[in-house]
This record gives sequence, structure tokens and C-alpha cells, in this order.
Amino acid sequence: LVSILTRKGLEQVFKRRHGFDLRNLLGSSGEQVLSSLAGSMDADKYCSSLPIHTSLSFVLGAPSCVRLPVATRNEVNKALLAVRNPHLIYAVLLARGQLVQFVRPRKSPLWAEDLLLLINFVNSSSSFRESEGTWTPVCLPLFSPDANVFAYIAFFHKHGAPDVCLL
Repeated sequence: LVSILTRKGLEQVFKRRHGFDLRNLLGSSGEQVLSSLAGSMDADKYCSSLPIHTSLSFVLGAPSCVRLPVATRNEVNKALLAVRNPHLIYAVLLARGQLVQFVRPRKSPLWAEDLLLLINFVNSSSSFRESEGTWTPVCLPLFSPDANVFAYIAFFHKHGAPDVCLL
């Protein structure tokens, strides 16, 4: 829940109304994200439509990574570093729901749990795939549980790679 709503927001709602139904705040997209997250942690992955690596990522607490030769990974890293913006915290490149590469400032760790929530968030909504690019608020609870960061989510449809996403 904290990846969709901030901890501070949840505390305020429950202070005012103890029995509040969070579905009103989450809406249909929030339910999709939570459903996808629960499904990705399902032990019986062979009956699910999600790939097995998704389940293992949550069990191990580590995102699944695309296997690349070291030279290729270094080139991807150089490309992300070359276009980084000092006003942005992270750049994350995903392919088929798996981590390709990420860059971050030295003093701003990207926790594995936050990264898993972010990957699930991106993969749980088809609207991200259908848009040219979307700015959306998301809470990364280990980065800052009381605030949202804004993620720009873009899939590379025009380049023949519908399952490649840059955040």
C-alpha cells in the first residue's frame, strides 16, 4: 500500500476514520497494482500467467536481471550516465519486466524492495504501455515513506521494443 499511498497519508486517514475502506483511495489502478503484486508472490507460479522470475524476485528480495555480456552492460550504463539529469534521482531501464541497468547518485541508494515495487507498478498497468510517456507519483517506502517521487515511465514502441521501459 505504501508504494501507492504515502505512510503519512495512510496515518492521517486512519486517525480520522479507523474503519476507512482504502479501496476508495486506491481506485481501480491501485487494485490492479496490488493484485499484480500479490500474484507475483504466489507460490504456485506454474499456474500463473506471470513468469517464474517474478516470483523468485520477491522471495529472494532481489530484482531479476536481464543477462547481458559485460561489455554490453557497460555500454548501457555509459548511455544512461551520458544523459543523466542532476534534477533526477534514478534512471532505471527494464526489459520484459526485468532489470537491465540503473544509475543513481552515490548518496541515494535504490533499495531492492523499492525497485521491486517500482517494477511491479510499471508492469501492472497496461496504460503505461499504451501512452507516449507518463509522469506518475509513486512512493518508494525505503527511500522516503512519507513522500511521493514522480516517475516518468516510457516504453519504446517506436524502436521495435514494446517491452523496454525507461523510468
